[in-house]
Amino acid sequence: KQMQKAYKFFDSDENGRIDVNELKEAMKLMGEDLNDAEVNALFAAVDHDGNDAISFEEFCVLVKAIKAKGDSKDVSVLSAVSSTWEKFSASFAGGSA
Repeated sequence: KQMQKAYKFFDSDENGRIDVNELKEAMKLMGEDLNDAEVNALFAAVDHDGNDAISFEEFCVLVKAIKAKGDSKDVSVLSAVSSTWEKFSASFAGGSA
């Protein structure tokens, strides 16, 4: 439920999807200071189905990645998202990647 509230909060135009500008604002609020190039790269990584929008499921992967990254300065949000997608995909494939 908290994830749904957060998703709705970041979906500022309330169209049921998060676009790149909404992601940029969300990242600032989550304490991630990213430039436009980093936001665009992150958006592309999180937008797993390539539909130019972040769905609720994709948003959950992003939040899990940020939590997994924690305060580590050695891990970028982008690499954390990539490894979280790998784990997520593996769990759907019955644990084998």
